[in-house]
Amino acid sequence: MKATIKRLARKMWHKMGVVRRPIGRKMEGVIVRSTQLSVSPVLTEMQNQRQHLTEVAATVQAVQHAMHATLERSLSTMELNLDSLVREVVRLQYQLESLGDRIAEMEARATPESDASPTLRRVA
Repeated sequence: MKATIKRLARKMWHKMGVVRRPIGRKMEGVIVRSTQLSVSPVLTEMQNQRQHLTEVAATVQAVQHAMHATLERSLSTMELNLDSLVREVVRLQYQLESLGDRIAEMEARATPESDASPTLRRVA
C-alpha cells in the first residue's frame, strides 16, 4: 500500500511540473529581489567603509613617512652635535695637558731659584 501511494505521488509530481516550474521561478524571483533590497544597503556601506579605510591607510603611511624623515633629520643633527662636542672635549683635553706641562715647567724653573735663595725658604 505504501509503495502504491509513493508511486502515485511520484507520477502526480512529474505531471505537475508544467505548473510547478513557473510558480517556482516566480517565487525565486521574489526571494532574489527581497534579498537584493535587504543586502544592497549593507554592501554600499561596506564599500564606503572600504574606501574610508583605504584613505586612512594612505594617511597613516604619509604620517609614518613624515615621522621617519623627521627622525632621520633629528638623528643627523644629534650626530653632528655629538661630533662637535667630542671635538671640543678633545681640544680642551689638549689645552689642559698643555697648561699642565707649562705649570710643570714653571715649577721646575722656580724650584732651583728657591733652593738658591735661603731667604725665600720658610723654616718650620
